[in-house]
Amino acid sequence: MEAVQLYSAIVAQRGKLAANLISQLPAYKSLLDCGFIQKKGIIQSVLCDQCDAPHDAEIVFEDARYGYYCPDLGFVPKSRSELKAVKANIDKFVSSFAEHLEVKRRKTTPIADDIWRIGVLSSLNSDLVVYFCPTLRDAEDLEACRAALGREVKASYGIIFTALGELELPPYKTVNLTEALSFDAASKTFILDFDLFELAGVPVSQTGGRPSTYAKDINMLIEQREKLSIALDGRNDEAKAVLAAFKEQFPNKPPPALSTVKRYVSEFRSGS
Repeated sequence: MEAVQLYSAIVAQRGKLAANLISQLPAYKSLLDCGFIQKKGIIQSVLCDQCDAPHDAEIVFEDARYGYYCPDLGFVPKSRSELKAVKANIDKFVSSFAEHLEVKRRKTTPIADDIWRIGVLSSLNSDLVVYFCPTLRDAEDLEACRAALGREVKASYGIIFTALGELELPPYKTVNLTEALSFDAASKTFILDFDLFELAGVPVSQTGGRPSTYAKDINMLIEQREKLSIALDGRNDEAKAVLAAFKEQFPNKPPPALSTVKRYVSEFRSGS
């Protein structure tokens, strides 16, 4: 299981998850070391599958032992190592992703419960607001998200990232983390694999937010590729190639979003 898939699965729990279920996966250590998941004591309940009628059972601590009670088996002891819990660090994800996207108007606390405004990107024609809602799989999720966004200034375009579910709140588009992001091991962060502006139906050209910290490096790579006659004809293909070159040449820098690279490729080719 890749890092994005594992992180999404943990986020979708909307709470604690037993570490021993996932700790053997290669991506687990990367996410833990980078702070995207955190150790959180022990889980509160387990599934008892030792009897004829599997059931949830609350963890208790009695006589210096952890365990749970089963109607058929009585007290079933569990070692503490089996009960260690982890939880998604949404704060870390939002702050890291906001930095990656170079947003403006970022909110550093949730707008409601665990629903976040990551920030706003701007084009020549309209703002694009970016939100995060852990799950959008049922009516309860949708209503909670609707209530949270209802207290926000409404934008014409928006993206709601989620770990699970496909329900939408028009005019905003719902995008699953596993479909949109990848994990960059060198920079230890999640990066965007496609263009948010194109997905939301707004122009790619971006003017708002803080000045890009990538301009000099990206333009240098684009010019190099043109001079070496290795630039690709398609804007999307060339942007992906420039992004790959950026990661190779600057392994210690957080990579830019693909949408950022596409914008610079477009500007270079138009002569602007």
